[in-house]
Amino acid sequence: MFAKSDSRPPLRNLGRKRKGVFAAGPNEHDLTLLSDGKTLMVVTRIDGGDGRPPYCASQHTVKNYHSLFSTDGGTTWTKPTPMRDVTGRGIGTAYPRLLKVGNTLLLSGGRLMTEGLIDIELWVNSDGMGKVWDQAHSISYQHNRNVVNPLHKLFWQVNTTDSTNSTTSYTSLVPVSETEAVILYECHMVSGDPMKVGAHGAFSMKITVA
Repeated sequence: MFAKSDSRPPLRNLGRKRKGVFAAGPNEHDLTLLSDGKTLMVVTRIDGGDGRPPYCASQHTVKNYHSLFSTDGGTTWTKPTPMRDVTGRGIGTAYPRLLKVGNTLLLSGGRLMTEGLIDIELWVNSDGMGKVWDQAHSISYQHNRNVVNPLHKLFWQVNTTDSTNSTTSYTSLVPVSETEAVILYECHMVSGDPMKVGAHGAFSMKITVA
């Protein structure tokens, strides 16, 4: 992300370096207009990579997304605030995808990697104002309920490797009606066929909001 205050000063890089290694900083973010019709919300990440080398100097838990709000068309913004769900658990992975469907906000991101877990998560804010978020929904769990072919199931509550089916990608969220959206995600598939090990498959899932 770059910032410029007026036409004279040069652009300033707001990314960060940690011990000589460039950590992506706030270069992945999304923006939406909230349900009151006047407030803008930005969700941004402040971390780099998967929270591990070579993107960062040392292994660490991926930092929370931060949220910012503006009620004057983006002229001024609130101070960035770390995001948490109703249980107090941090919200955040890689590239955030923020979408308003009716008066509900949906938020997803890239692959979440923590100890014993590789997953894609979806968070829901029911009043469309972006402050109170439900506990995360596991896309891998729903994926495994939906797929018929057992070779397409995902392993998510394990320390997975390239020899195990796991999710590997960023996501996309697209509205398809006033009450429905589709999430697109990718999976690293292991089929048992040596010619297909390492293949990637794209999947989509419909999400219906109340």
